Amino acid sequence: MTGEAHRALIRRMAGGAGPVPGGDAPALAPALIRAAQDEFGLALRVTATETIDLPIADLAEAIPCEGLILRLAGADGVTGAAAFDGALAAALLEQRLTGQLGATPPAPRRFTRTDAALLHDFAARALAALASPALAPAGRIEAARLVPLALTARCYRMDVFDLSLGGGAREGRFRLALPLAEAAPAAARGTARPAAAAWAAALRASVGAAHAPCNAVMARESIPLGRLRALKPGDLLPLAADALNGVRLEGAGGAVLATGRLGQSQGHRAVRIAAGPPGAPPLPAPGD
Repeated sequence: MTGEAHRALIRRMAGGAGPVPGGDAPALAPALIRAAQDEFGLALRVTATETIDLPIADLAEAIPCEGLILRLAGADGVTGAAAFDGALAAALLEQRLTGQLGATPPAPRRFTRTDAALLHDFAARALAALASPALAPAGRIEAARLVPLALTARCYRMDVFDLSLGGGAREGRFRLALPLAEAAPAAARGTARPAAAAWAAALRASVGAAHAPCNAVMARESIPLGRLRALKPGDLLPLAADALNGVRLEGAGGAVLATGRLGQSQGHRAVRIAAGPPGAPPLPAPGD
């Protein structure tokens, strides 16, 4: 989708009103420039900005699926999102890892949790320019379609920045979605109408039936790159003695869902759950 077509789509979702004046773009534009220079040693120029108000249901469609999305979190459960399109994320990572931008962009790829960690400081420095709301990067959102499930507000204001990197060598787009104030306090909205309640119940049932991949992690260890490249079939990686009893079940973004121990069930590897995520109530005893 071209840039102009993408803007037209966002305007339609915003009700055809076109760009919304104001937003946080005036404060963020110089902050993005400083963050690129101070954190990456990269010259950056903001070539265009746009601000759009969107309901949470339409926010996912306004974020490109090939980029990298950071979840933002603050006090009182306030959430937002910072989205790097694929070209911007690739350029920043290339500059961070090699110290320069190549003549041609790298081939598109799927970004990882490590990539998100490398871009954390860029987003944090930019957000520091905003006095309110006080938000900070808090992990990665795996895909644009999961944005409505990861955020909590009903409406968001998205600032879109078109960027020129390295004196025009590359281009990219950065999006920052921050929550809009609710039109009325929760107590004043009253009980939801029956149709709205039924719709909410159907949504919960649909989401509850969705598949959510998780990883069983026994241990993590940092090893030198040279040793990693030298690994071959048959090599052994030693694990701590208590690794079998310290298995963590991790979901999207590395969030710990539960802990347990490694075992077997009907001939398959299995994890016996011992405790839920930090802060969760104790699990019931077997047989309860």
